[in-house]
Amino acid sequence: MRARTLPLISEVAEQAAPAAAAGPTASPPPAPTAAAGSAAVEAAGCVRLEPALAAAFTAAVSEALAELGVGPEEQLQRERFKLFDQEYSYYYNANKDRLPRVPDLSDSSGGLSNRTYFNFVSYIGWKVAARRVASPQQRTALCRRVGELLLPQVAPGEAEALRREAARSPGGAVSEAAAARAVQRLFDRLQSGGYVCGWQVVWGDQPGGWPPDWFKQASGGSRDCASRLPFAAQLDPGLVGDVPGSFQAAAAAPPGGDGEGTAAAAVLEAPAAAGQAVFQAKLLQPADIQASVALRSEDDAFWGRHVSAMVAALLAAGGWRAEASEYFYQDDWSGPSSLGGRLLLLLGDPLQNVDIPWTPTTLVQDWTIAPASAGSLGGGGGGGEL
Repeated sequence: MRARTLPLISEVAEQAAPAAAAGPTASPPPAPTAAAGSAAVEAAGCVRLEPALAAAFTAAVSEALAELGVGPEEQLQRERFKLFDQEYSYYYNANKDRLPRVPDLSDSSGGLSNRTYFNFVSYIGWKVAARRVASPQQRTALCRRVGELLLPQVAPGEAEALRREAARSPGGAVSEAAAARAVQRLFDRLQSGGYVCGWQVVWGDQPGGWPPDWFKQASGGSRDCASRLPFAAQLDPGLVGDVPGSFQAAAAAPPGGDGEGTAAAAVLEAPAAAGQAVFQAKLLQPADIQASVALRSEDDAFWGRHVSAMVAALLAAGGWRAEASEYFYQDDWSGPSSLGGRLLLLLGDPLQNVDIPWTPTTLVQDWTIAPASAGSLGGGGGGGEL
């Protein structure tokens, strides 16, 4: 019998948070090896997850499964541990430079503050969920519920504040400016907690391309990885998406400063329009991006979608219906090093393939939203209403 060298997921959960009874979730088997991902993380200074935030992500999946009644918790725990024990040695060998041989339990989250370990634990939890929840309707309901459970843990009070504002607003929906501000605060919280290394929002557009170093350019050349303008993010100099009903002005860096500049905004809000609005969100290096990519390729395109579920729950509190189309993007890649490989890539050959590592670094979300009073959305290019 194999010696047990790792804690049960339930033990991880108990270490993580007293309130999170069963420790769920986990991460992707194959480990990222491309330099682009790790370089982006290092550039952002995005090294560790906030323990409470990491525990909230794993606990939400477990709680949502319990609410669906897909099986006894003890049996789910056994499935998680079996898969954990089966896969961890392979994952560890591929990520030795970023993983302890035995998870460090001293961080009060069962080791989940290590982003690479969290990625693995996230994979395990969602993989077991995928086996237990087979129908598309149930899977959508599971993701939606995980987002609803996560939102008050990640951004306490945000949904309640929007509900109160929507109740006082014409048509029962907050303004686009208020909705955009709420999304910004949520993404800020995800970044400050170490779940993402940066983010960018383009309001009023869903661009199909952007500079490969958008996360550097967005802050005026800094390596902060994110443009945090209140209602829209700068894609590159001179291109800003404006939110109807708000006025935005950028202030230059003060004399004697570092020249990168800061952004300030004065807000003039207008009631929510009757029509639809669109925006694009780019999230740099979510802590479980490799888990999500692996799950999507293995289980009929099913993966957590917990960030979009949180955004949808937040917008719903403000009286907006929301639909998102999501995909993963690799911001940088290196072609083959050999001359033969470069020629093959240039000229092509139907009998041979060029091996280019696929290590996505960004989760992209194309959103379509509309006031709930306007009825159902008209479709979002392959996305789904959450």
